[in-house]
Order: sequence, then C-alpha cells, then structure tokens
Amino acid sequence: KKHLEKYSKLVKDFQIKKQEQRQNEEEYRCVSTWTMLDVNARFITAVEKKVGHEMMWLDQERQNLEQENEQVIEENKSLEDSLLKNVKAKDLAESRVKKVKEAFECFMEDWRKRVTFLEAIKGKLDIVGKSRI
Repeated sequence: KKHLEKYSKLVKDFQIKKQEQRQNEEEYRCVSTWTMLDVNARFITAVEKKVGHEMMWLDQERQNLEQENEQVIEENKSLEDSLLKNVKAKDLAESRVKKVKEAFECFMEDWRKRVTFLEAIKGKLDIVGKSRI
C-alpha cells in the first residue's frame, strides 16, 4: 500500500510537472509570439517612417520639377516670341532686298537705255566729225 501511495504520488507529481511544463511552453510561445509581434511592429513603424520620409522627398522633387517645368515653359515662350520677331524681321529684310533689287534692275535698264542713246549720239557725232575733216 505504501508503494502504491508512493507510486500514486510519483504519478501525480509527474502529471503536475508535465502540466507545469506545458504551461511554461505555452507561456514561452506567448512571450515568443508577443516578442515577434513587437519586433514586427517596430519594423513596420520604421518602414512607415522611412516611407514617410521618401514620400516627403518625392513630393519636394515633384515640386522642384514643376517649378523647373514652369521656367522651361516661360523660356520656350520667350524663345518662340524671339523667333517670331526674327522671322518677321527676316521677312521684312527679304522684302526690302527684293525692292532694292527691283529698283536696281530698273536703274540698270534705264542706264543701258541712256548708254545706248549716248553711244548713238557719239556715233552720229563721229560721223559728223569725220565729214568735217
């Protein structure tokens, strides 16, 4: 009977120890899970912070690019205006050159006629001069 009691106590102690071990394992799993959740939460927070900084940097870059784009648009408009003025000036200059060329051609035609006329008079004067001699 004593052996039976001792054996029964040993079995009971073993069951208690086994229950305590299960409880400890369960607590360890909970602590481990909570630790992992905490690590993950810290990681997510760090990532969110990094993403927040990146978003701010990207927003600043977008604003800078928009400003540069506006400047380029203004420069292009200025260049287009300047080009338009240059085209108008070129057209005006070509028109003036054409008018001067036409005036010069008229002058040359008139000059040829006068030269022809003067050569005719000279020819007649030569004839008259030869006849006097």
